[in-house]
Order: sequence, then C-alpha cells, then structure tokens
Amino acid sequence: MFVTIFMGILNVKTGEFIYANAGHNSPLLWDQDGSPSFLKPPEGPVVGIMDDAAFIMDRLTFSAGTVLLAYTDGVTEAFSADGIAFSGERLLKVVTHVREKAVKEITEALLAEISSFCVGAPQADDITVLALSFGPRTGSIQ
Repeated sequence: MFVTIFMGILNVKTGEFIYANAGHNSPLLWDQDGSPSFLKPPEGPVVGIMDDAAFIMDRLTFSAGTVLLAYTDGVTEAFSADGIAFSGERLLKVVTHVREKAVKEITEALLAEISSFCVGAPQADDITVLALSFGPRTGSIQ
C-alpha cells in the first residue's frame, strides 16, 4: 500500500509557498497575466514504501492573482466510453480557457468537462480538484 502526496504551506502574508512532492501529479500554476503550466516540483518517492524516505522541498513566491490547481490522478486518468484518457494535455487546455475566472468557476468548468468527456464510462478512480488563488484577481470574484 502507498499514497501519493503533493504538500505545500502558503504564507498568506508574504506569498511564500514551500512544497514537496511524493509521487503525485504536478499541479498547474499561473499568475494573473500568464498561461497555466505544470509546476515542476522536486520528485520524491511515494509515501508508504520506504521507512527512511527523504523528500526534497522547494519554494517559490506567489504574486497577487497567482493560482495553483492541484488534482488527483483520477482527473487525468478518467476515461471516455471509447477508452481514451482525459490526459494532462486536455486538463491544461480546459484550464487555459477559464484561467481568468474565479477559482470556483475554474474547478466547476473542469469538473463539468470531465463529466461530459466520461459520459457512458464507469468512474474508475476518485476525481478531486483543489484550486487556490493568492490575493485578489482583477476582474474575478473570489
């Protein structure tokens, strides 16, 4: 038995974000003016396999309007009735189209797209999405 984890601590006053990855999918990250891209966290082993596993932490600083979108592998590995995976590429495309929206609207749009994509196929894994926005985002309601 094992578990994958992406873990981060955000200082809500300074925007400093310290994070580590234990075999989990890379989250998407973008700032107010940018396009979403996959964060490249230091890779670590999954949790539960080795007693003495070591995890490397990294840090970055969010500016006002930075958005982080984390998700489980059930998002990218959701399958259509034809057996096609939703994929990281499709995830990035969907989020890019709604990147300027409030985080609630971003997650709702993504979940709706996954649901539409998977019509007629049984759900094979959990589908969990978490999005956070640091500070105010121009033009959106948080």
